[in-house]
Amino acid sequence: MPVTWSIDPGKRLVTIRYDDPYTAAEWRDAFLASINDAWYEPGFGFLIDRRFAPEPTPEFARAVADFVTGRLVNTRVAIVASTAAGFGMGRLQEALNDMAGVTSRAFTSVDSALAWLQEGR
Repeated sequence: MPVTWSIDPGKRLVTIRYDDPYTAAEWRDAFLASINDAWYEPGFGFLIDRRFAPEPTPEFARAVADFVTGRLVNTRVAIVASTAAGFGMGRLQEALNDMAGVTSRAFTSVDSALAWLQEGR
């Protein structure tokens, strides 16, 4: 499955992992499944693991921000990328998400991303 998700209720964390290739529909389905899961609670942090996929297009980033508007309240989204281009797109996603009312930040390290997500608790 190109886009997978998991929930750790003890850490109040949703992890969404992208593996290439994937589609926008697969991302949307994984996101909706995660927030509709019985273990999910509003305010959980999101770790977006993009280390195994190429950077998204600007159009995809805009579509994500539009889709999460109003669906993520009082949460943080950490985006992890493994390339400079992926990190740059993560920074674009930060700006787009900010306009959508979602606090996010791009990282190149999962450990740094998890530490930032825990700061928000």
